Amino acid sequence: MKLACDFERALFAFKSFAFSLALGQYSALPAEERESRGADLALRTGICLKGSGDYVAALRSLEAAARERKDDAEVLAQLADAYALQGEERRSKALFREAFFIAPGRIDVDLLECTMIRRLAAKVASLGYKGLELHEWMPVYGALLGILTIKRELKAAEVGKLRQSIYQLENESKEEGGAAVAPRLINRYFWLIDHYIAAKEDRARIDEVLLKIRLLDQSIYKQYIA
Repeated sequence: MKLACDFERALFAFKSFAFSLALGQYSALPAEERESRGADLALRTGICLKGSGDYVAALRSLEAAARERKDDAEVLAQLADAYALQGEERRSKALFREAFFIAPGRIDVDLLECTMIRRLAAKVASLGYKGLELHEWMPVYGALLGILTIKRELKAAEVGKLRQSIYQLENESKEEGGAAVAPRLINRYFWLIDHYIAAKEDRARIDEVLLKIRLLDQSIYKQYIA
């Protein structure tokens, strides 16, 4: 037990040193270079501040990055992580859900620190998934396990894009398959069902989507309706 504790302290000290060193290098950049890097520098600075334990400053930096890159999965995931570390769980879950919908493969899970996401990643890894597959299945199991459950009402344009992406993925699934297609499609089915429920659509439309999930993955279907 003592060795484990010593290791954890050493690991934290090393991590804090590395992030502080990187932060110092970012701060030393000329003003014109800092300005030209914009959101990317704000993101990297926010990651370093978060890694060194300054969550308040990290939030300011990551919020600045998110204002410029509203649909960037990496930025949203890091901002969600910072909110979680500050105890703002609801905002964190909502942002993680958005980030994993936009582009799971762009999220560096190893740089996320909050307990709920680390446990989710460990759970998905325990099922045998790794690499890109692990990232793609995380939002699916995040929904099933009650982690990525904070939803919002979709705008009409977003519903149209959602349906179009489902149509494209369904065609990909028929033509070539691919390990990432099934979880990506299932996650979009989840979003579509959430939209139908919020919009009080006929039950038949929900059942139609549920049937698609069942045909795609019987195990996921059973867990989803349980």
